[in-house]
Amino acid sequence: MDGLFQTLNAETIFGVAGIGAAIIVFLIQLLKSKLNLPKPAAPFVAFGLGAALGAIAFYLPILPELTLMQAIVSGVIVGGSSTGLYDLSKITKLLNG
Repeated sequence: MDGLFQTLNAETIFGVAGIGAAIIVFLIQLLKSKLNLPKPAAPFVAFGLGAALGAIAFYLPILPELTLMQAIVSGVIVGGSSTGLYDLSKITKLLNG
């Protein structure tokens, strides 16, 4: 794990994670509206989409420093973060009226 952080810089980590989270939030909302994805299933689908995006990032050499497993785990973390990002936007909307 120590070697991972020596090869990746903060710009790569936060850039890929931020873009990935935004893509996952968009895809989840699209699935909810078009395919009637049940709300309780959304976090699980987000984890799956994150894993898929992690694998895609590995094979498209977006994250060439990572192994496939590290890219998939990173994607799952981003998927989980995207559900928190969406929940935070709902809370902010509620607080602002």
